Amino acid sequence: MQPLKPILWHQGLFLQPQHFQYLENYFSSLTHLLFKYRENEFWGVVRLQINETSLNEFIFDILNGEFVFRGGEWIAFPGNAHLKRRSFEEEWTDPDKPFYVFLGLKKIARDEKNVFLWEEGTEVSSDLSVRFIAKENPEEVQDQLDPSAPVGHLKKMEYFLKILWETEVQGIADYDIIPLAKLIREGNNIKLAEDYVPPCLTIASSQVLLGLFKTVRDQLTSRCKQLEEFKNPGEVEKIDIDSQYLTYLLALRSLNRYVPVIYSLFEQSKTTSPRDAYTLLSQIIGELSTFSQRINALTETEKGIRLLPNYNHEDPFPCFNEANRLIWELLNEIVIGPEHIIKLNKEDLYWIAELPADSLDLRNDFYLALHTSLDKNSVLESVSQLVKLCSSQEVLTLVSRALPGIPLNYIEVPPPGLPKKMNSHYFRIARENKLWEYVERDRDIALVWEGCPEDLKVEVVVLKK
Repeated sequence: MQPLKPILWHQGLFLQPQHFQYLENYFSSLTHLLFKYRENEFWGVVRLQINETSLNEFIFDILNGEFVFRGGEWIAFPGNAHLKRRSFEEEWTDPDKPFYVFLGLKKIARDEKNVFLWEEGTEVSSDLSVRFIAKENPEEVQDQLDPSAPVGHLKKMEYFLKILWETEVQGIADYDIIPLAKLIREGNNIKLAEDYVPPCLTIASSQVLLGLFKTVRDQLTSRCKQLEEFKNPGEVEKIDIDSQYLTYLLALRSLNRYVPVIYSLFEQSKTTSPRDAYTLLSQIIGELSTFSQRINALTETEKGIRLLPNYNHEDPFPCFNEANRLIWELLNEIVIGPEHIIKLNKEDLYWIAELPADSLDLRNDFYLALHTSLDKNSVLESVSQLVKLCSSQEVLTLVSRALPGIPLNYIEVPPPGLPKKMNSHYFRIARENKLWEYVERDRDIALVWEGCPEDLKVEVVVLKK
């Protein structure tokens, strides 16, 4: 669109439809500058609900949606648009390949009619090639400033949207197009592909994008909590303040810089653009590359291969998915720490905690962490004579029968990813012992320590082997 000249309004001007049409185009040209230079990706899906049950009947049916086209047209269905569902049974000829669906809006034509008038009660043909449709009979509209004034009669137009297939959009020039969906077949079922996201105005416009962004947020938060163990040097033995400790402290500083920002953008997800969210993920990757020998700040390897793609508004899923994967890998390069650190709470006679289902994976090792000012020798003696560990249903039985609990083997060095702190003692839990079956059955773990110190804190640390 080119800049338009303003109209010279003057006394005695005989108004024609062209005056108002040109005025609408003039106002539209003023906003076009914003779309072109400031928000050139301000188009796509705002919200979209597809009737997924009708897909197995080869029907693509949009229940409701809100869209912004490249020209700035703000369209809602139902609302200011007319849209019919459509069958793709004859169009999807190769079931082994995905099938792409688009939404089309006819551009203004200079040499043909752009609006179709129809009588209410009659069917509007889906084969029409127009930009607008309007009812033949005008509707009454009340004066919004003076309800007592005579009503006006307006013919309101609706945008005439069309569902288009991948076979129809190739080389099409007279339609503005928004990609909508990617269909795949799984056996006899047809479903929306989970690895496809249409161009979106915000990350909240797609639950897939929002989910990927939330995953990164949760990963960063989890690692921050792990690394906070290294936050207070006063609690760490002097012998442990080495290069590895400083690496963890610097990593914590980097993560703490971005966690508040990613939480803020997530809370504002309904106004956060995918471009802004992806830029933040790129910054996080650049920061984390400081701790990696594999890539630089531009995610380039030694061979010059760039791992993180440029943002693609028309297909954002691969970008966000790759950023998610890179962040996860870079976090693991900083510290391969515990999968879980589970705090046991004091309840009457024992300390107890529920175990997450994924923590019971056979590839995991379990450690008991006892934090107390009691000296090491006294702790070891109590563990060998007084401490019982098992499930909550079985541990009191072991105590009453004076039977040993799950064996606990003391380790001098803390599990990987944990600092060597004063007043902390670690024991490997022998999950190969038969009593461990009760822990897996009940999905909880309990510890009894008669006469335990008042300052005792108990944790179970879960690590992958």
